[in-house]
Amino acid sequence: AKFAPLLARSNLIITRSMEWINLALGIVQQSRCAIYDPCHLESPVGLIQEQSNFIARQLFRRRRPFVALITDAMGNELFRVRRPFWWISSSIFVEIDGKEVGVVHRRRHLWRRIYDLYLG
Repeated sequence: AKFAPLLARSNLIITRSMEWINLALGIVQQSRCAIYDPCHLESPVGLIQEQSNFIARQLFRRRRPFVALITDAMGNELFRVRRPFWWISSSIFVEIDGKEVGVVHRRRHLWRRIYDLYLG
């Protein structure tokens, strides 16, 4: 699998840079994260880039729909994480080359977070 070199590492560090406009004005921007190997912190081994609508990000905030592209350091897409809009219970889908390979569903509970993970 093309994502094996990234996920075969025993540890990964994911960093997200915050923009001043997000902190000062509360405007939600697309998330951009870098993935690092703790043994080699000088250069990222992968990137995460959110794709979503500007207006949806401002209106729906945490409930917004998005697609996150996970790429290697060279910019080659490894897989996608997709979350549709949700009101009560969220679901996240993992896709490789358009084929769904995993799903996480959040079940409703009054005081706990319960997630169901499905692979394959």
